[in-house]
Amino acid sequence: MVISIIGMLSAVMLASLSTARQKANDAAIQSDMETIQTQAEIFFYGAGNNSYAGPTSNSACSGASPTMWDKDTTMKNALHALWSLANGGQSGVMCYSNTTTYAMSVQLNAPSVTTFWCIDSTGKAGTTTAAVSAPNC
Repeated sequence: MVISIIGMLSAVMLASLSTARQKANDAAIQSDMETIQTQAEIFFYGAGNNSYAGPTSNSACSGASPTMWDKDTTMKNALHALWSLANGGQSGVMCYSNTTTYAMSVQLNAPSVTTFWCIDSTGKAGTTTAAVSAPNC
């Protein structure tokens, strides 16, 4: 009897820990994306870039030639962290940019796998139900 009670309590605790871990990952995603949003503006206005040059369609934020997403070291480090935190790994992180606009979405872990955190060049940051496919959330 005691063993079955301990077993039930363990199952409840494990489920709670899993949810807490998912929420912690999502908080880290939002923090890393805030860093990327700040760095994107620094990249655009700094060193005379005047461009968010990057992939012009949905991609995992990197390409054969260096893009905004991997030219800036701080942004690159945050991006690599997102690849490990996102639901779906690297495929859960999508970017779109052109010379004047950008958007980025990351698939969250909780409350469901169809929720994304999205940022864009207008300053928006929030949840959406689809990965970015244009330069806005």
